[in-house]
Amino acid sequence: ENKPDAAASLAKKKERAIQEIDRRIASLNTQIERINSAKRLTAGQKSSLVSQVQNEIKSLTQLKAKINADTDLATLLADKQSIIGQYRIFALFQPQIAIISYADKIIQIADLMDAKTTDTAIKAQIADAKSKAQKAISDVTVLKPEGYPANKEVLRASKNLLTAARQELNEARVAMKKAATPAGGNTPATAN
Repeated sequence: ENKPDAAASLAKKKERAIQEIDRRIASLNTQIERINSAKRLTAGQKSSLVSQVQNEIKSLTQLKAKINADTDLATLLADKQSIIGQYRIFALFQPQIAIISYADKIIQIADLMDAKTTDTAIKAQIADAKSKAQKAISDVTVLKPEGYPANKEVLRASKNLLTAARQELNEARVAMKKAATPAGGNTPATAN
């Protein structure tokens, strides 16, 4: 009866599904750049993560071709559902890589701070912050999409580690400023 309307509806749903896939592929390509720019990942960790992301891109590209070939609404809707159900781009890859990038940044800041102090208590605090950030990297690099949603707990714990590491660096920074300013308020003469 309303064949042109059904065809137009199918085409519109396909277009929306393909936009969702394209958005995810663009996000994944950005994640590859972030992985490759992380300084604290080993070559093996980078390779493994990039490989996982590239596999997701390949699967999404195949799904896009399948959606383009879908001829009935039921099949299209099932394929569209799988975009969210099977592909963990926003649920796993983005938070995982955000944690790695942030941990990488914390470690770089810690290294800079460590070079500016000789105080053993402050150095210990900085080392602890670095250790937490490194643990966050180690914990999330091994996560796989198949482990979702169970691995949400690891992501949450890693975020908490980074919050604690950042807090320690902030406390160390305050201690470093206090150490640089004597009790009388006069700044000590420093040798340049």
